[in-house]
Amino acid sequence: IAIDPKGVVGEGAFEVGALMLNPVPDLIHWTGLKDIQRQRLTILAEELRIDQERLAAWSFVRAVLSAVWSLADRGNLNYGIKVAEVLRELV
Repeated sequence: IAIDPKGVVGEGAFEVGALMLNPVPDLIHWTGLKDIQRQRLTILAEELRIDQERLAAWSFVRAVLSAVWSLADRGNLNYGIKVAEVLRELV
């Protein structure tokens, strides 16, 4: 309650997207990013008991949202777009 006094109800798989964007900004420079993201999704799907494709889809949404937030803050939207492109291939 101290962290989020209002509380939020929604799709739990959406929260995985934050992990799939990290570590910022180094992630997009990792060799084999697609394989790394696939491995992350496999582990998370097993541990959370959520369909891997569902996790990938919500992570894609989160990456696009991150790009939009960056654009709104006059930042660089390329980071979110790059991660979204990789995740799109995993959906």
